[in-house]
Amino acid sequence: AMLEHVLEMWERVDPAGLPPGVEHSQVLEAAADAACWAVEPTRGHRMVEAVLAELDPAVDGQRVAAMLLQRAMMRQQQMHAGELDDLQTALRLSAGPSPQRAETLGQLCRALYLHGRVDECGPLVAELSSLAVRLGEQEWTVEAWVAEALARSPHDAGTISLLRRALHAAEAISSGRLEMIARVALADLLDARGEYAAAVTTARSAWQRASQLGQARYIGASVAQWLARSLLAVGQWDDAVEVIGEALNLDPSPLGRAQLSLVSGQIACARGNVDTAERCLQFLRAAQPGPQDAPRRAAMAAQLSIETSLVRGDPAAAIAACREIETLRGTLQPRDLWPLIAAAWRACSEGKGGEA
Repeated sequence: AMLEHVLEMWERVDPAGLPPGVEHSQVLEAAADAACWAVEPTRGHRMVEAVLAELDPAVDGQRVAAMLLQRAMMRQQQMHAGELDDLQTALRLSAGPSPQRAETLGQLCRALYLHGRVDECGPLVAELSSLAVRLGEQEWTVEAWVAEALARSPHDAGTISLLRRALHAAEAISSGRLEMIARVALADLLDARGEYAAAVTTARSAWQRASQLGQARYIGASVAQWLARSLLAVGQWDDAVEVIGEALNLDPSPLGRAQLSLVSGQIACARGNVDTAERCLQFLRAAQPGPQDAPRRAAMAAQLSIETSLVRGDPAAAIAACREIETLRGTLQPRDLWPLIAAAWRACSEGKGGEA
């Protein structure tokens, strides 16, 4: 807000009274960065566009690339298309063995993972690992370890140790950004492996740490969804509902709200709370249909549709909802596919097979 005030005042001040060595575009860049971390993507997006209008990619390629990284993150938060295009353009502009190229590679790997396109990460991880060695800074080594872990199978025996090594290294260099990235990735991995008790412990620590680092609104929804999912799996449903409520009170981004709605809907279905489950389902269907986390959101929406129909006592509608599974084949991880198949099995059983 203070930076926005500076920008409002800029044109009113005599050029001779402006701070020396500070350009209007630099203030815009700082404001865009603050908006991104404050999870104000709509405000931040406007600022990024204003910066890009003032810069020439042929002259200011590095600065343009930095702004594209910011816009990509805001597009992710808003579930807008174009995130990967921004990151790939930023990568082209970030030529040479630079920290900015390493940051771009790391962010692109995480975005591909969120888009369900982890099979494209291999060459990027290899380049990032090589670049980290050339740069000789632990920060980029941690980025490379996290990217490598995301590109591996969750059942690879070395993946957990790799992420724990990344977490300890991030803590050692006092990088709150990388620490939270590693914590979220570790909670996600443990959930994928079905190690729910360990996932609860890891995600709970991450939830507390996000608040300590001032990142609760920025990354809190991602942490809370894994904590709530794992709490649900171990039967601590009241605790899961409490965590979801705390995260929603932080007014997270549209992506964060969608992620939390997935778990909230699951709990509501399991408890037979049809009204809450249907509200979650309506939210998911009305949300921006962006590519971020799309396979999981589609799977959970289908599962909620099946389960709410069953709770309402309408197996015919549940069987009709099962047909959505066909469009999701080949796009889902086993942990998202099997609960959906189980819900469909119940629908067919209660509907005496129907036409499914």
